[in-house]
Amino acid sequence: MSITTDEVNYLIWRYFQEAGLEISAYALDDETDVHTLDATYEKHVPLGCLIDLIQKGILYSKMKSLVESSKTQLDQDDLINMNFNFFTALHEIKENETANERSIMSTDDGEKLEQGKRLPEEEQGVEEEQQKDDEGFIRVIKEYKVLDPSNSISFSPTSGGTISLAHACNTQTDIVDIETNTAVTLPASPLCKEVLLAQWSSNGQLLITAYENGELRLWSSQGALVTVFAMHHWPIVALEWSHNNKYLISIDIRNIVIVWDITTKTIAVHLDKENWKNLTNFSLLVNTVDDSIQNFGTTLCWLDDTKFITPGPNYSLLVNQLVDSKHSIVGVLIGHEESVCAINYNKDLRLLCSASEDGIIRIFKGNSTNSLQVLSGHSLAITYLEWINLDDKWYILSTSLDGTIRIWDFINNQTLAISCIADGQPILYAASHVSPDGK
Repeated sequence: MSITTDEVNYLIWRYFQEAGLEISAYALDDETDVHTLDATYEKHVPLGCLIDLIQKGILYSKMKSLVESSKTQLDQDDLINMNFNFFTALHEIKENETANERSIMSTDDGEKLEQGKRLPEEEQGVEEEQQKDDEGFIRVIKEYKVLDPSNSISFSPTSGGTISLAHACNTQTDIVDIETNTAVTLPASPLCKEVLLAQWSSNGQLLITAYENGELRLWSSQGALVTVFAMHHWPIVALEWSHNNKYLISIDIRNIVIVWDITTKTIAVHLDKENWKNLTNFSLLVNTVDDSIQNFGTTLCWLDDTKFITPGPNYSLLVNQLVDSKHSIVGVLIGHEESVCAINYNKDLRLLCSASEDGIIRIFKGNSTNSLQVLSGHSLAITYLEWINLDDKWYILSTSLDGTIRIWDFINNQTLAISCIADGQPILYAASHVSPDGK
């Protein structure tokens, strides 16, 4: 019998999976790409094959020693001419066990049953057990398509396999259909420079792209240019569609916030330093608005179809309202001491959580300008903030440039779980999804 190194690696990989040693299985696959052999060997290798093979090898060694002790000789030519490889060995084992171990047994009710066969209820139990074992295997996700490096990527919410891809190296933006492997390249002016952001509307009918020179371009889902917005003169750092897709908010590095009316293709709200100073209900922060260049925040958030949150002077959060084209600031949330980098609103709890570059998370309730809770633990800027529901209880998930992922019990101000990325690598971007069973 002969066995190749690939076959040995595959047997060990399968054993790791069967034993629940997922990290070991992943490490072996990372070194050898053994998962590529699964399509060839999976149907031929039963559960526990490695252990079974080792046990039979031990038995063979014992038998060989007995034969040698009895001075029984085997013709060397016959041994060399045996075409006995890995698969034929498995086949021979299966055939021999079927032929030699089948015998007649009597059941309690007098019926006869062959050894090796099972009663119907036993068959059902075996199938259920095999199904459980299969669920324990690591299913290797095969590479489907490789996309070029990009600054921003946005999946179309309605077309299934369609994504918009904003390339980082030039001004090109592609709408790529994964299923048909086709792409539509969106043209851009040479003055646009690098494309920074791309985001689909929630109905999947419109795509907005933002460029380094501050220009915004609105596209149809087929890649036709709808209009160009050119009121920003600095790089755009955040975009946010309203829930009904009627408005779009944009903010640049100079803290200029513009709300665009998508229907009329006009400006609905324009917020900058001069506008803040002229607001009568903004006296609390008027004195903090100076000529120094400070980035107040790089994030935006809609509360509903008429209310939205924008960063303001002194790293505050401004609660804005837009009704019948009339804009007003109805609230100011204070407490952050550095640039605000993440905002997330929970409409079920009616709570707003926000995070800043100092690693602090603050939770606000609608009837108060001060923080309801302050969560501290991250040592660097927070890059991702999300509400998650586990076992019908709400928690907060956060990631940071310090390389940690934390789950917070915001009610009791406790860190329930913390995980560190290998070598403390910073987490620049993250996404999360809770499994259907909530585990």
